[in-house]
Amino acid sequence: MSVVPAGAGPDAEPIGVLTSGTFSPTLRIGIGLALIDTSIKPGDKVGVVVRNRVEEFDVVKPPFVQPHVR
Repeated sequence: MSVVPAGAGPDAEPIGVLTSGTFSPTLRIGIGLALIDTSIKPGDKVGVVVRNRVEEFDVVKPPFVQPHVR
Protein backbone atom coordinates (compact mmCIF):
# COMPACT_ATOMS: atom_id res chain seq x y z
CA MET A 1 0.00 0.00 0.00
CA SER A 2 1.23 3.48 -0.84
CA VAL A 3 1.82 6.28 1.64
CA VAL A 4 0.98 9.72 0.22
CA PRO A 5 1.02 13.25 1.66
CA ALA A 6 -1.96 14.11 3.88
CA GLY A 7 -4.87 15.49 1.87
CA ALA A 8 -3.60 14.02 -1.41
CA GLY A 9 -5.61 11.72 -3.64
CA PRO A 10 -4.95 8.03 -4.31
CA ASP A 11 -3.05 8.87 -7.54
CA ALA A 12 -0.55 11.20 -5.78
CA GLU A 13 3.20 10.57 -5.89
CA PRO A 14 4.01 8.10 -3.06
CA ILE A 15 6.25 9.23 -0.20
CA GLY A 16 6.57 5.71 1.20
CA VAL A 17 5.16 2.22 1.45
CA LEU A 18 3.18 0.51 4.21
CA THR A 19 4.99 -2.71 5.17
CA SER A 20 2.49 -4.13 7.70
CA GLY A 21 -0.67 -3.24 9.57
CA THR A 22 -3.17 -4.68 12.02
CA PHE A 23 -5.74 -3.79 14.66
CA SER A 24 -4.35 -3.05 18.14
CA PRO A 25 -6.66 -4.36 20.87
CA THR A 26 -4.69 -2.37 23.47
CA LEU A 27 -5.09 0.96 21.65
CA ARG A 28 -8.42 0.00 20.03
CA ILE A 29 -7.29 1.44 16.68
CA GLY A 30 -5.48 0.28 13.57
CA ILE A 31 -1.68 0.54 13.56
CA GLY A 32 0.93 -0.03 10.88
CA LEU A 33 4.62 0.16 10.07
CA ALA A 34 5.78 2.05 6.99
CA LEU A 35 8.97 3.07 5.27
CA ILE A 36 8.52 6.79 4.56
CA ASP A 37 10.54 9.75 3.31
CA THR A 38 12.94 11.22 5.91
CA SER A 39 11.27 14.64 5.59
CA ILE A 40 8.20 13.22 7.39
CA LYS A 41 8.56 13.60 11.17
CA PRO A 42 6.63 12.22 14.18
CA GLY A 43 3.48 14.27 14.67
CA ASP A 44 2.91 14.74 10.93
CA LYS A 45 -0.12 13.26 9.19
CA VAL A 46 0.08 11.06 6.09
CA GLY A 47 -2.42 9.32 3.87
CA VAL A 48 -2.43 5.58 3.17
CA VAL A 49 -4.11 4.33 0.02
CA VAL A 50 -6.50 1.52 1.02
CA ARG A 51 -8.65 -0.02 -1.74
CA ASN A 52 -8.24 3.11 -3.91
CA ARG A 53 -9.24 5.57 -1.18
CA VAL A 54 -6.97 7.54 1.16
CA GLU A 55 -7.19 7.07 4.94
CA GLU A 56 -5.39 9.60 7.18
CA PHE A 57 -2.90 8.42 9.81
CA ASP A 58 -0.65 10.07 12.42
CA VAL A 59 3.10 9.43 12.28
CA VAL A 60 4.53 8.20 15.62
CA LYS A 61 7.72 6.43 16.66
CA PRO A 62 7.42 2.85 17.97
CA PRO A 63 6.68 1.51 20.47
CA PHE A 64 3.05 2.53 20.13
CA VAL A 65 2.36 1.66 23.79
CA GLN A 66 4.81 2.23 26.63
CA PRO A 67 5.82 -1.08 28.27
CA HIS A 68 4.84 -1.57 31.90
CA VAL A 69 7.54 -2.37 34.43
CA ARG A 70 6.62 -4.90 37.09
